[in-house]
Amino acid sequence: MEIRKITSEERKEYYKLCRYAFGNWHDGEVKEHEFIWFLHDHTWAIFLDGKIESGMVNHRLVQSVRGVPKRMGGIGAVITNPIHRRKGHIRKLFEVVFDEMRELNIPVSMLSPFKRTYYEMFGYVGTWQTMRVEVNMRAVRHYLDFDNMGDLQYQMLDSSSDWTEFLDYAHKQGFKMHNGYVSPREIHNGFLEEVRKDRLVIIARDRSGIRASAIYTKKAVEHERKTRLDVEDFLYSDRQARDAILHFFSRHFEQVGELWIQLPQGFNIYEWFVDSGMLITPKAGFNPWMVRVMDVAGALNDLPATREGSLKIEVTDPLCEWNNGTWEVVSDGEKLHAKPTRVFADVEMDIRGLSSLVYGAMDPGEILYRGMIQKAGKEAMQILESWFPKEVLYTHIHF
Repeated sequence: MEIRKITSEERKEYYKLCRYAFGNWHDGEVKEHEFIWFLHDHTWAIFLDGKIESGMVNHRLVQSVRGVPKRMGGIGAVITNPIHRRKGHIRKLFEVVFDEMRELNIPVSMLSPFKRTYYEMFGYVGTWQTMRVEVNMRAVRHYLDFDNMGDLQYQMLDSSSDWTEFLDYAHKQGFKMHNGYVSPREIHNGFLEEVRKDRLVIIARDRSGIRASAIYTKKAVEHERKTRLDVEDFLYSDRQARDAILHFFSRHFEQVGELWIQLPQGFNIYEWFVDSGMLITPKAGFNPWMVRVMDVAGALNDLPATREGSLKIEVTDPLCEWNNGTWEVVSDGEKLHAKPTRVFADVEMDIRGLSSLVYGAMDPGEILYRGMIQKAGKEAMQILESWFPKEVLYTHIHF
């Protein structure tokens, strides 16, 4: 058995196994554009007799964690030849990838699981899944009467346009609006090309710059004469610009049957579409995003915390021994600072409990109830509840 990163020439072989693993197997020739979304030096594999049998990609991403930019290891394309399953290959790969994240100072990680309980074995904890809202265009029609454009003007981009200004806006506004948002500006060129493929961007702007944007696709609906608009990411700096984008989509009323929009779970879509009745169908994915803290201090540092105070938190992490120990976490009234200490701990938790707190996966009381916090007094719980309120996670970039 050999564990190493694949070479550029081995990406085609890796993608063939991805075809099988994710239900896309066919005999057609593998074209280079099919695997531009992952880099060979981000991809670890187990080789048996010189052949790839298992692997995973550790995408280097930048993510908003409670509004703070953090380097994030995005785990994707986890594959194993069925002949070699149940042999501990994925555990071996995680050990290597976790060490790599430590070396690269990547403090957090995220993945989209095929089975939640499987990845809990590696310290990941479930959070939220993006909500898709399917809206009949009859519920959008009232935006045709929108007459508050002011100085706003529309700008459209396609995959061949220069996205630089838009990506800067998405990075800034996405981090402001969404916990968990993965910056499209910070992904590598091949991944960005995949994100841009067949996508359009509608922008509402004035002299000050971009004030709202939406990435979307326009698709023909099988067996119907009308098409569908799929909005993958909708960002806005103010309500006027938001409604200008919805007005743009309403202009498709005669040709489009439905408008599908990706939004954070729990968002009240009925604020936008009045008298919608049965014309709106909210749906969520089958599995939530899962997250993990890879470095205690790196994950906690600079997170917002308006309540001054300090806690000594003992963390246990069976797979990342560098996280084990007691950490002094202090709020100066604005943000958190963490460092190792040898004093007696106020709170004891495992890495799943800490990961849940950092990302806001659930409130601290629920984490305590589920046993991921093993010890915490009343005052300590009050501080945790102030520092780490539950917060919805949302991102439109999948990996």
